[in-house]
Amino acid sequence: MKSEVEILDDLLFGRLHWDRETQWWEGSVPSTARESFTLSVQPHSGTDRTISAEARHIFAQVCSDLEGIRRRALQEFLTQARSQSFFQGLTLEQLLTHLRPDAIMVRADGYLEVGFADREERVFGGGHGIVSRFWPNGTRDTVLEG
Repeated sequence: MKSEVEILDDLLFGRLHWDRETQWWEGSVPSTARESFTLSVQPHSGTDRTISAEARHIFAQVCSDLEGIRRRALQEFLTQARSQSFFQGLTLEQLLTHLRPDAIMVRADGYLEVGFADREERVFGGGHGIVSRFWPNGTRDTVLEG
């Protein structure tokens, strides 16, 4: 017997489905006409699948300016990476051209990550990407992951 897929139609997050393996809500967030982010949202717990006020707050705040966040994250990465010889010739235009929307992860405590991937491996290679992290205490940083 096939089990039913659990669906949540949320005004803020859109249509989400419950992933039994991860115990998180999963969906997508449009970015541009042809692109979207995958979305993972942690519920309060496996038994309380509601989405926290903290998760809702940070998601609403961040998703209102995804392109601005992308630009700031890529510029911050360039500023941080200039001291490394491998990245000295890298330009913001190259990053904007090749790093595309990847994933948004929202934890119940209000921590959120927005990732931008080099899917064609034209800038970094090896599946690396830039992640902008938003912490519940209001701090934010940008890191190279992968």
